[in-house]
Amino acid sequence: MADRRLDEVAELVVLSREAGRVPTADVPLLAPILGAAAPDGAVLEPRRLAEVRDFLGTVGRVRAHLRRDSTRFPRLATLAASLGDLAVVREPLARTLDEMGLVRDDASPTLAAARAVTRELRRLLEARLEQLVRDPALAAAVAEQYVTLRNGRFVVPIRTAAVNAVPGIIADRSGSGETVFLEPLFAVDLNNRLLLAARDEEAEERRVRAELTALVRAHAGELAALETALAWADALGAAAVFAERYGCTRPLLGGAELALAEARHPLLLFGGRPVVPLDLRVPADRRGLAITGPNAGGKTVALKTLGLCALMAHAGLFIPAAEGSRLPLLEAILADIGDEQSIDRDLSTFSAHAENLAAIARAAGPGTLVLLDEPGAGTDPVEGAALAVGVLDDLLERGPRIVFTSHFAQVKTFALASPRLDVAAFDVDPVTGAPRFRLAYHTVGQSLALPIARRHGLPARALETAERLLAGESRDLARAVTRLEESRLGFETRRAEAEEERSRLATARADAEALAGELRARQRQRWVEDLEASRRFLHELEGRGRALLDELGKRPDPAALRHFVRDAQAEIAAR
Repeated sequence: MADRRLDEVAELVVLSREAGRVPTADVPLLAPILGAAAPDGAVLEPRRLAEVRDFLGTVGRVRAHLRRDSTRFPRLATLAASLGDLAVVREPLARTLDEMGLVRDDASPTLAAARAVTRELRRLLEARLEQLVRDPALAAAVAEQYVTLRNGRFVVPIRTAAVNAVPGIIADRSGSGETVFLEPLFAVDLNNRLLLAARDEEAEERRVRAELTALVRAHAGELAALETALAWADALGAAAVFAERYGCTRPLLGGAELALAEARHPLLLFGGRPVVPLDLRVPADRRGLAITGPNAGGKTVALKTLGLCALMAHAGLFIPAAEGSRLPLLEAILADIGDEQSIDRDLSTFSAHAENLAAIARAAGPGTLVLLDEPGAGTDPVEGAALAVGVLDDLLERGPRIVFTSHFAQVKTFALASPRLDVAAFDVDPVTGAPRFRLAYHTVGQSLALPIARRHGLPARALETAERLLAGESRDLARAVTRLEESRLGFETRRAEAEEERSRLATARADAEALAGELRARQRQRWVEDLEASRRFLHELEGRGRALLDELGKRPDPAALRHFVRDAQAEIAAR
């Protein structure tokens, strides 16, 4: 499933570059519409019918977009085939509804006739009433010169004091009481006829909408299937836009190796800030990776980056990492990251983590990825470190891939000693001590709690006391780690120099081989040219000799023959 969606996203990324984004629109959900249309005799409102029409129009545009080049994009063409043209519903809706979603006059001959009668009666009634309010003889009685509606009937505003000046029926009164809305007697019959004509029009329009609703009801299953297919196309379009906007690439799924090159946290990309990419890897012959380093150095972000990229890949999404990044196929990703303290469940920070670890241990196994952020934290450091080592050892026996962070010296020692684990550390600036968010492999980093506290302004007296109280074992391990890091940096420097020298020698060797090849080519070319020149000389000499023999046959001349031989020998010697 993931590979199929990755194939579709890959094709859509290319198509979007050439032809623009998938033309999906903000169509409403069909479920409420189909639910309203389901009962026999149900009649949908015009706006609901228009929503179905617009939905089918969007389906058609997306279908045409996806099958633009079925040879180059066969998977998109297959998806387009699932977006069928439900013409039996689309065409009647398009014929019957106008651009505003209202039923057209020509939806049926009966409706056209009914609306024509309604318009004529309304025109006649308004004209008669306009004539009344503009009659100079009634100027003192008419409150204002306009025609309005009250209770669905056309009326005119008459001053209350002059109500008897116009015979008619009072339909309403203004809030001030100074004006009444009067239906003149001559308008009563016209209003009655208009009301009946409007009822006929409404009944015919309702009949038309009932027919359209019946079509929607009869094809509800097909409409729901189209909605599902359109949602899939819309999701693919969003995935392609995300991949293009944030420089994502297709991950390689399968195999035993986990290798994310230049991976970036997906959510950090949204903020628009520069994100330092990470190289996260667990070789095929290892079961896990221990990440160490200072506080705020990037350890938790690394775990989240890995977890989110793995989830994205298995959801069929491109990931924010370099080309060639690969992940094993996973059945589950199990994580314990962050503070799960819960007052409602009566769980402390440590209790919440312990509960999570127990659940992870039950679910872990081959085919799962376990992400643990500082296991054993939140309790006594000695007991917490022992528990962390025990949990990690147990998980390694269960067979999942494990990536975890830790500050505990015992956990670092365990990771260094285990042949099943790789170690890596986030490094810091050697001058300022500030984190550089770069992951260095085959080393363990210090937590640097005291230097970080000093940088954040903790009092010097507090730091001096902390340094005096620092346990001997922790101090010795810190010194050992420092020496190890210094040795590693020295080896890395010498290795880089060796690599540079090897690269220089390889370049020089390549240049020498290229030069030798060029000389050999030139020599071969010279041989060819010399051989061709010799052939031409011999051919010319032969021609001259034959000409001389012909001449001597006609008139013998030994001196000429000796002269020719002497000249030929000289020319041959010169060559």
